[in-house]
Amino acid sequence: MLEKVMVTVDGSALSEKAIDHARNIVAPNGTIHVFSVFEVPEVATGAYPGYVIPKMDSETLADAKTGAYRYVKRLADELQADGYQATADVDTGSPAERIIAKAKEYEAQTIVISTHGRSGFNQWLFGSVTQQILRQMPCPVFVVPGRLADD
Repeated sequence: MLEKVMVTVDGSALSEKAIDHARNIVAPNGTIHVFSVFEVPEVATGAYPGYVIPKMDSETLADAKTGAYRYVKRLADELQADGYQATADVDTGSPAERIIAKAKEYEAQTIVISTHGRSGFNQWLFGSVTQQILRQMPCPVFVVPGRLADD
């Protein structure tokens, strides 16, 4: 059993499955750090003609971060209600970079993360946060498969 487990969530049901796995590997006196990061577009135009990504103003960004924190805090509160020690945190930026930095800050013994199962062109185009983390983290990474099976 591990003392410091970090679990990443992104608002999807699939990412929340990672919490169940974190429960199974954390020691009774250990802590589950629930973390979410979202990337804020920094360009005014998208990759496709006619598609524009609006820049977030500071108020919209603050609202988004507050909403994300409420979500992560709710998940941590549910863990605490079940007798686990849990923290909640949210950040903005490059997901892989922020997850790696936060795991180091927490001195996490493992990261539990789900993969969305992208392959081929989508994986090449968007990159894989999970793959970036696997290549750069010095600690083990527990990867939950990209499906919602109940087993």
